[in-house]
Amino acid sequence: MSTPRFLAPALGVSVGLALGLGGLLWQATHRAPVSETSSVDPSTLSPSTPRDVSTSIATGNLQQEIESSRDNAIVRAAKAVSPAVVSINTVRQEAPPRRNMDLLEFMLRGPRSEAGLGSGFLVDHRGYGLTAQHVIAGSQELYITLADGQRFEAEVVGSSLQFDLAVIKIRGEVRNLPTVSFGDSDSLQNGEWVIAIGSPFGYLVENSQPSITVGVVSALHRDVRPQSRQRVYYDMIQTDAAINPGNSGGPLVNAAGQVVGINTSVITNASGGWTGLGFAVPINRGRWVMEEILEHGRVRPYTFGLEGYFLTREYKDRLYPGQDPPLGWMVETVVYDSPADRAGILPRDVITHINGASFADERKRGRSLYDVRVGDPMTFRVWRDGRTFDVEVVPTESTRG
Repeated sequence: MSTPRFLAPALGVSVGLALGLGGLLWQATHRAPVSETSSVDPSTLSPSTPRDVSTSIATGNLQQEIESSRDNAIVRAAKAVSPAVVSINTVRQEAPPRRNMDLLEFMLRGPRSEAGLGSGFLVDHRGYGLTAQHVIAGSQELYITLADGQRFEAEVVGSSLQFDLAVIKIRGEVRNLPTVSFGDSDSLQNGEWVIAIGSPFGYLVENSQPSITVGVVSALHRDVRPQSRQRVYYDMIQTDAAINPGNSGGPLVNAAGQVVGINTSVITNASGGWTGLGFAVPINRGRWVMEEILEHGRVRPYTFGLEGYFLTREYKDRLYPGQDPPLGWMVETVVYDSPADRAGILPRDVITHINGASFADERKRGRSLYDVRVGDPMTFRVWRDGRTFDVEVVPTESTRG
């Protein structure tokens, strides 16, 4: 058996939903001898509740019950969201090769055009949409196709490499387009049903209808480092809904038909096969990133006005003789009139937690500061001279870019 070897961008989605109709029909035809036109209520078929066959024959509602069982929550959710899911086609210029031996050939023939494929979804009737940043990265041309076959030229409004998210918009004036509804990714539970929707293998399938796969929320708050991207994506949703090439940027939907995540990456095995490990950006993060891009053209960099470093045992003994400060980040300097200065933080303070999350090492620092947004108050737990207290710090926009 091959083992998970690397993480790859998820460019797709495909799986089905088993409805168990065969079991219903077997019970209906083997429980009692009935005529071909008669019908049996499957909900009453159990050893502990004997069945009046004559009543079943009279009601004639088996087909109706089967149809009702087919129209379940998953089907309804998919129907609600699919019209707003779009297939994204990109055209980008081939990047120059890194090896010098290939560079001359590249310069002689010139760059080739490369086609890309992904998914996205519309969030506004005027043609604004969300997708993954790696779907549109480097593209010179961008086209989206709706489930009903409408095709539009689009443009990138803004993107964030840090969060692997991008906002796109259909060029020109459009209106009354289908849109998705947002759910609350903070309320997700392990084990609840989710649906991944997108355009997997769109270069092989000409039909514009999106594909649907179903699974559960396998885990929450996962930290993921795709091998192809040298950065960590914190606090991700893990799902076993199949995600295939072409699915990146498509929505992850709950059983109520609300978008709770944006599909981004999968773990594949040594041969590149599916392992049942897919990841999505929580939609609550997607929403505030989208708001930043629409209001400011980018996700604004922030500052607290602090400089310092993490304490080690050597530093603790040397800087705090006779004391035992907790693990954390020691403040070395505080910028005058900065958010930290206004909050009363001083040099030699030790920050141990931010918003209740540990701030004891570089990994925890990355996680604690991943979703910082300019203007959103944050609670710092500070150790000073043997006592611990909380202060509120409101980050401002950094002028360093």
